[in-house]
Amino acid sequence: MGLLEDAVKEFETALRGNDRKREVDCLSMIGVCQLSRGEPREAIAAFRRALASELLTRDAAKALHHDLGVAYQEAGDPEAALHHLQKVNRVDPGYRDVAERVRALGGGPGKPPPGEARAPARTAAPAAPAPGPKKNIGYL
Repeated sequence: MGLLEDAVKEFETALRGNDRKREVDCLSMIGVCQLSRGEPREAIAAFRRALASELLTRDAAKALHHDLGVAYQEAGDPEAALHHLQKVNRVDPGYRDVAERVRALGGGPGKPPPGEARAPARTAAPAAPAPGPKKNIGYL
């Protein structure tokens, strides 16, 4: 009935607004809608954009990696699906159906899709730089 397409347009409109605090939520919902429409590649693009957001939280990252794994699985890329599902499985094996999905895909680490670094997900603030040598600056 076109409702999912309308929902995607509304979330895209919200993304263009001045308030970015819902950026990750909007992108996540766009991805969910695209998966429901049978468009896993579009869902993957939305989920990857959400994972790159500077507003990403640890819980949102976990959900996005799960959803990204599902999207890659639906897109016919089991290695990329495993890569993302294993990220979730390592930190929370009881999360949703992640253990069952990993088992169904044969286990293993998977591998990141082209264009996606193997670097760990941004789930926490970066560490503060180590303090350098103290400088003794005086005016006398």
